[in-house]
Amino acid sequence: MAEFDYVMMLVSIIIGLALTHILSNLAQAIPAMAKKEQALRPHPAFAFWCGYVFTYLISFWWFEYEWSTLNVVWDFKLYLS
Repeated sequence: MAEFDYVMMLVSIIIGLALTHILSNLAQAIPAMAKKEQALRPHPAFAFWCGYVFTYLISFWWFEYEWSTLNVVWDFKLYLS
């Protein structure tokens, strides 16, 4: 594996954990909203924020994956710059 593969593996794990956190919290919120006695209604800002963060994480991963076409020697300092 090249250096870029190691960097992208770490980034992919972090993004995967973030997506799992978002989706698991949504999965917990849906049954709470479905109960008749509570009658919770999601705020539009909550739905927008969840959709935005989900889309941002996928776009960020795809953007970084496109860096694989660069012919540079990867290190952590280059990745942060």
